[in-house]
Amino acid sequence: MKWKKLSTEVLSEGYAVELQRIKFEVEHDGRITETTRDAVHHNGTVACVLTDQADQIALELIYRPIFDSHQYEIPAGGIEKGETPENAILRELREEVGAEVQGLELVTVVQNAPGHTDHLTYIFRARVLSLGAPVAQSLEEEDLQIRWVTKAEIAKYLDKIHDAKTKIGVSIWVS
Repeated sequence: MKWKKLSTEVLSEGYAVELQRIKFEVEHDGRITETTRDAVHHNGTVACVLTDQADQIALELIYRPIFDSHQYEIPAGGIEKGETPENAILRELREEVGAEVQGLELVTVVQNAPGHTDHLTYIFRARVLSLGAPVAQSLEEEDLQIRWVTKAEIAKYLDKIHDAKTKIGVSIWVS
């Protein structure tokens, strides 16, 4: 089977996403068929397994309006247009944690839901070099609380972690 993208139509634009209808030509068993798929375009997100000098991981307790609940997550945020993933995570760490870091390393890139979106999450790890005052850029960031958690304490947080990037990040940290 051979797929060829013919066109992309933007159906709706939002703050962080775009709903697209993508038209394809598919060649299969000597026949050519046209089909469409609806997809969500996203600039991507970044996340960081951030540890301090005592090897404690930073977890944020942050309100997520879509789920109407506070959730524990590793520091994360969106990639702005024209921004590299590395610059985005450095900005997010300053905004949310007030952290300057050393040893920034890309660990993995996750396709969040490849059947529906091109949204990628770049997961980094880094160690805190210095901590200053966070520079919140949203209401959620103004309300978030940072918890520094040891490997001995992480078990009591596992049932409170619901998002994939944090589950992956914690797994990287404990291994």
